[in-house]
Amino acid sequence: MRLTRGVAAGDNPKATATRMLRRAEDLHNFGASRAVNIARTETLDAYREGSRAAQDAHADVLAGWAWVAHLGPRTCRSCLAMHGQVFGLEVPGPDDHQQGRCSRVPVVREADGGVDLSWIPSAADHFDHLPEADQRAILGRRGYDAWAAGDFPIKAWTKTRHTDGWRDSQVPASPADATGGAGDSGPPDLPGQA
Repeated sequence: MRLTRGVAAGDNPKATATRMLRRAEDLHNFGASRAVNIARTETLDAYREGSRAAQDAHADVLAGWAWVAHLGPRTCRSCLAMHGQVFGLEVPGPDDHQQGRCSRVPVVREADGGVDLSWIPSAADHFDHLPEADQRAILGRRGYDAWAAGDFPIKAWTKTRHTDGWRDSQVPASPADATGGAGDSGPPDLPGQA
């Protein structure tokens, strides 16, 4: 109830989390950081679903939507791997990890029926131009070494996490995931992916 009201009012997720904690302190045992995590994640998901509804209303001119990450030195490897992928309008998302800041950006169908994605900056180019210290921070020691050796390409930097009671989400993968370790490796093969 507090989360729904916070989203509807456009409240800061921290304020929503504070109200959630006050309301739930007798019923649940979780702290402020977990409440903020839940409030941020669910608020972002509500906004994404609102974008989906608005985009559905313009399906006649849209070819789908693009997963777009904020490209900065702290962008996680999962978000870099998903950045620029295009999905059909019927596909929900982006199903980002907890507190993920990625956006669902509409892709307009050109007059000839094609799509122009040249406006989406390359995540690989962005990563290649980061200082080595930032690259290592994003990939970790083993990930950086595997990437430098050509064994951990950007498409392997994400995996789908299945969580009972919550939606699937894209989370950072490790080099072990890319070579057959635990978890699903790579971006999801979603219906409607363009």
